[in-house]
Amino acid sequence: MAKKNTCPECGSKQRSGKLPVEIDVAGVKVTDGSVVGPICEQGHYTLSQSELEESERRAALAALTSINGPSGAVLRFARKSIGLRQTDLAVALGAAPETVCRWESNTHIDRQVSLAMAQLLTMYDEQPEQFDLIVRAEQPPLRTEPITVHVVPRRRHSA
Repeated sequence: MAKKNTCPECGSKQRSGKLPVEIDVAGVKVTDGSVVGPICEQGHYTLSQSELEESERRAALAALTSINGPSGAVLRFARKSIGLRQTDLAVALGAAPETVCRWESNTHIDRQVSLAMAQLLTMYDEQPEQFDLIVRAEQPPLRTEPITVHVVPRRRHSA
């Protein structure tokens, strides 16, 4: 059994410091240096599930707002990091689920889409009630009554 202030992996002494959490966001390596916790002299550290999830959301946000422009795979990573299905994201962005599927299959996504997803990621952590209102919004019911269309034939003009 390891002592309280020793690394469970190597047994060396731990100190509190910034953890170099590196996340692979669909092939984009992002380092999140905002997590503080116990780290040993060898660089070993352990993250809780919630710390890992928060780091993944921050990494997704960084990848979405990168200068090079993110891929659809980054959009998929970001969507999954906040627990959304494609249909949930479609509702939140006012798009068809097929459109979200197409975005996630592309090598590059439109800047407006990536910024909208970045805003959802930020809202997820900072304004969870607002996030739920947007993502879980009820869609208006589909029109179920039949529509009658009257076709009026065109008159031919005689020459």
